[in-house]
Amino acid sequence: MASILTRGNQGLGDPISSLPSTGTHDEIPDLTFGLELELDFAVRKSMYNEWIENTGNHATSGALAALEKEELKRVEEENPEPLPPTPSSPTRASSSQSGEPLPPLPDDKGRLRLLGYLCAYLNRQTRDSPKEASLLGEIIYDAPKEASSASWHITQDDSVMPSRSETLAPRLNITEDEAKEYRVVGAEIVSSVLNFNDMRTWYAQLRQLNKDLAFDSNLNQGAWLNEITHLHAHFGIRDKTISLDVAKNVCVLYGLFENEIESWLPVSQRDSMWCYRLRRGMEKERLAYTDDRTDVQLLPGKRYTPSEYADIIYATNNLQELKTELSGWTAGEWVGLVAAHGAIGRPSLTLGETARTLGVREWVAVNLSLERANKPFTIEFRHHHGTLDPESITWWVRFLGELVRFAYYLAQNNVRIQHTGLFNEDSFVDELSNRSIFEIIGFPDEGIAHFHRMRDSYLREGHRDRALVLAHQSKMTVEATIIRERIRRRKLGERTGKEMDDNYTREQLGQNDGNNQSVEQESTSDGSQDENVESSSRSERTRSERSASEETESTETGSVETDSDESGSSIELPGEEAIRPVPLRGQALVDRITRLALSARYSGQDDGRQAVADAHAEGNGLDYQTEEGLERLLARVGHSGTGILEVWLDAMCVVKIEKLQREGGKIENLERWEIAYLEYLKARIEILKEGLDADSEADEEAASQPAVSGSPQ
Repeated sequence: MASILTRGNQGLGDPISSLPSTGTHDEIPDLTFGLELELDFAVRKSMYNEWIENTGNHATSGALAALEKEELKRVEEENPEPLPPTPSSPTRASSSQSGEPLPPLPDDKGRLRLLGYLCAYLNRQTRDSPKEASLLGEIIYDAPKEASSASWHITQDDSVMPSRSETLAPRLNITEDEAKEYRVVGAEIVSSVLNFNDMRTWYAQLRQLNKDLAFDSNLNQGAWLNEITHLHAHFGIRDKTISLDVAKNVCVLYGLFENEIESWLPVSQRDSMWCYRLRRGMEKERLAYTDDRTDVQLLPGKRYTPSEYADIIYATNNLQELKTELSGWTAGEWVGLVAAHGAIGRPSLTLGETARTLGVREWVAVNLSLERANKPFTIEFRHHHGTLDPESITWWVRFLGELVRFAYYLAQNNVRIQHTGLFNEDSFVDELSNRSIFEIIGFPDEGIAHFHRMRDSYLREGHRDRALVLAHQSKMTVEATIIRERIRRRKLGERTGKEMDDNYTREQLGQNDGNNQSVEQESTSDGSQDENVESSSRSERTRSERSASEETESTETGSVETDSDESGSSIELPGEEAIRPVPLRGQALVDRITRLALSARYSGQDDGRQAVADAHAEGNGLDYQTEEGLERLLARVGHSGTGILEVWLDAMCVVKIEKLQREGGKIENLERWEIAYLEYLKARIEILKEGLDADSEADEEAASQPAVSGSPQ
């Protein structure tokens, strides 16, 4: 067997026994971590109103000042066009998708006053606050991502929008009329930076917080959790920056064992839109230059095997590239420059790194939370469901800490979890996930028992999610069979991808090309990037209730439902045609971008298909080689939250600029990476418009030629 954990280019044999013994490179990193606890909070209106009357606005002046600062920032941002809606929260996204009316959003000031009450309650400043002294210090309010890491703080979270009738009433076992006597608000409580080794201190803080937020016997106030609340944990190393090698090792370890890790968590967390599986990233289509850099193309996605997943992760050169491989959504780092030492890839200038534009890059089980003014680079683990239980939080934190330590240990000793033999030889990595992550990192028996109890609890008779968990297990069994087949075919020299999976599916179903339209029909994104961004509650349950075979066929072949005319024949939209041969370029690429972006914006629902149809039905449609079509493309598809159109525009602009430079054009000395955001935005559009007529014939000729292979990033 050509195995393994590799040191440099040398195979080391068995991954456990071959690790270097402690002594030379056995430094244990001083880990720090922070917690983000999403929750719903309720207080009786009578108590809240009494507090407002007695304190006025001064108790919430800090929160209101933060609101004014946020409003000022929004005004100062230069947005030439109003931003279209994006799926910013699972609650609101799922409501709009299902056709149900959206619940009214509380006004910002009202919400901030409720958060101010929560702060005051935890700070022992209300009549019914807990009487014992707080172990948390003064809890403050600040805007999201702006608070000091030295203090526990409360912030608003638009993804947490509680409902009195749907969640509070069942939680307290009261009627909907009784629930109307409460004010409710969604909140995120963020810890200060905690010392991983000082468990005595932070465990006591978690116990106190859990006790403080429990509903009292009179049900006056308290917090509760539901299927769309989450626990996020950020890890760092004290006085050090997590290296790229450590980050890669963390992602490989977590990705190889994510099926096992998912089994400890509720079914709502399994492939939730807010914590997608890491292996999905490699399965999405990618924008890339052609080898001669004279055009931009869309490359087909791969399909997961353990060895290929590890190879892709280890091949990245910087954190931006690694984020792209994990999420499948690029920030255009291959368009811009890359900083020295492979530390940070420079993203597309027109995207920047705003959460509004590139939030989809964050919504993975392991998110690389890049450095910003008030925090260093951290690795964020997003998979855990919302909880205030100190025991559950503690074991999760301990597991993550040991995983990060093991990743650090591998990096110290220049060890990678990677196959070093030939492609047609057996790879130890392909078999590694048959073992347990606990065995690999070394974890105490008590902790293993805790996670196994969690896993087994979902399968007990009477558990409300038992049927969904059994369906998910069946799906994973089928997926494992397909992965083994991919491994076998890959060793025979085939490339993983949709075509390989389609061939296997046809063989298993006994279908021929003539009656297999659903398999032959290409999905919106090579079977993986038709972002069916589902809510982690209602839509997740609907999907899980399908049979395992139906679920696997839909997921693995990438087939999508399409409208039909009266004769029953399938009606395809631009961007949904079969793409053979690939890669895509020109208008076909733009049509696919449109389908991807609008599918993501509308969470994969029928509204997304209708938006595509509407856009193509107007005037010149989305023909980017006409001024009208280009402007409509920018208006309809820009600001989708995916960044894919913006990256394509940047890349096309670079192609045009370099063409003009080669031909001695006017902008041969343009310092494109020095241009300010708005100037660059205007410049790239003008350059595209100027080149449309001149390039029209050349583009048509190029489109008729065989595709030139290229390598993204």
